[in-house]
Amino acid sequence: MERCREAVLGLEGKSILKPASMKGKSSWKQSNLRGDLTTWINPTNEENLAIRKVVKALENIKLDLNSAIDFKCEKVSVQAAVYPGNGARYVRHKDSYPGGGPQRRITILYYLNPGTSPERFTYTMSHDYAILSKK
Repeated sequence: MERCREAVLGLEGKSILKPASMKGKSSWKQSNLRGDLTTWINPTNEENLAIRKVVKALENIKLDLNSAIDFKCEKVSVQAAVYPGNGARYVRHKDSYPGGGPQRRITILYYLNPGTSPERFTYTMSHDYAILSKK
């Protein structure tokens, strides 16, 4: 977990992490609502072994869900986010996409904070607009 944390923080040093934005009809940034720095991880281009291991674990969760409950998930998208302090934090929200309906069906947060146990996770699952969560 520590190696993955260092790798994600290293993305900030490489100027890969950018201030997060919100989207609607246009895109905007508002740091009092969303103060994190983010980037999307491309698992095929990711050079860091620690990050690749987390992506592989997420891929395995997808395969398990597809097998166990016929989840029919085709794609895993991985986003790294750093909350640099000063009130920046994760705010639970519902994503909205053009065309309506929930397109993201499950979100898994893997916390890399110092002192956080590797088993700590949060997930949000969306099905027919119902939100279930576990912390």
